[in-house]
Amino acid sequence: MAYSEDTLVQQTTVEYLEQQFRWESVYAYNSEDFGPGRLLGRSLSEL
Repeated sequence: MAYSEDTLVQQTTVEYLEQQFRWESVYAYNSEDFGPGRLLGRSLSEL
């Protein structure tokens, strides 16, 4: 296993949040649209 920021920090944090808070991780980089019914359901005013 390669030791990188992704494997040491990001993946570990995602796994922790999923297990502890039952969060669902979504990769939305460059694919998020805003408004009801969209990927994350956020409006621009919520940012």
